[in-house]
Amino acid sequence: MADEVEKITTEETQVIERLRPQWTQIVRGLGGNLEYANEAFTEIVTKYRMGDGRAHHNLFHIDRMLSFVNQFDHLAQNKHSLKAAIFGHDIVYVPGSGTNEQESANVFGLILQKILVKEDDVAGIKRLIMVTQEHKATDADIDGQLIIDGDFEILSSANETYDNYTANIWRENVGSGKVSEEAFKKGRRHFVNSWLELIRENRLFLIPEIREKLQPQAKKNLERELLCLN
Repeated sequence: MADEVEKITTEETQVIERLRPQWTQIVRGLGGNLEYANEAFTEIVTKYRMGDGRAHHNLFHIDRMLSFVNQFDHLAQNKHSLKAAIFGHDIVYVPGSGTNEQESANVFGLILQKILVKEDDVAGIKRLIMVTQEHKATDADIDGQLIIDGDFEILSSANETYDNYTANIWRENVGSGKVSEEAFKKGRRHFVNSWLELIRENRLFLIPEIREKLQPQAKKNLERELLCLN
């Protein structure tokens, strides 16, 4: 059932314990109420563990994104808002839905309000979550660029990690029964081809130092996946 939560694994426990102090630091940096921070964290963890389409869009994804963006947070315009948006950007995820980002922004915005984050900061965090819908950001929007590059970082991973990622994307969609195999392959080919086109235009990754580091491996991975999809 989509609303059931499976027994927590050792690996999940380890991830949760890595994420917990980062969440506290974010709440502190945003001037939120630390008294409510732990309750909010529990709610976030629960929501990321709910549903039958969470093979990739889960706590491990959040952990990986934060670990990556932490390397570049010196570039951020507001690192606490950026990292909060990472926590919230997939809090609602239904395979095949076109409203995941908007629903995530709305749900996470309510969580932020519960811990008394300022209204302007809540609006800024919700905006960053919405950036992950189209994965587009202006040159002036460094935090938008960082959340996009963090979301795409998995595309540049080592072969085995990338293969696990693509298998998890399949599980979320076809394995959950929400998307047919034919529709999945058609949609995935569209995404892979669009990402390869961005690489040809030298703009899959938006931060120059990230692009130089990650884009070559991403190209290899995407070309290899495309062969499997044809």
